Amino acid sequence: MITAPQVQNSTLLNKGKIYLIRTPVNGRYGILRLYNMMVSNQLGFEWEPDEEVWVVMFNEHRSRLRILHSDLQGYDLTTRITYSGRFKVKLEKMECSPDKITREELRSLILNASC
Repeated sequence: MITAPQVQNSTLLNKGKIYLIRTPVNGRYGILRLYNMMVSNQLGFEWEPDEEVWVVMFNEHRSRLRILHSDLQGYDLTTRITYSGRFKVKLEKMECSPDKITREELRSLILNASC
């Protein structure tokens, strides 16, 4: 389990682009389906295989935060679930382009459920 000080001092987030997907993504999708959505540009941004990227997405109820990370070593999926309340992020029902967010905003989402 990652505690707050470890996340704040983490060196894992020192490079790469971070995209916040504003369209809800099904919380039951697994790593392969989400990765294929990113590769086929279904998430709304152009992805290059040789760049490191962090893709932050939420389910429709904003109770699950999913972070898909891809770099030259491979890809991984992290899930954070809030059991009381919701993540304080505005989602759009219609297709919209993803926002780039900062590492501090991502840390705030992970630790405080808001950005």
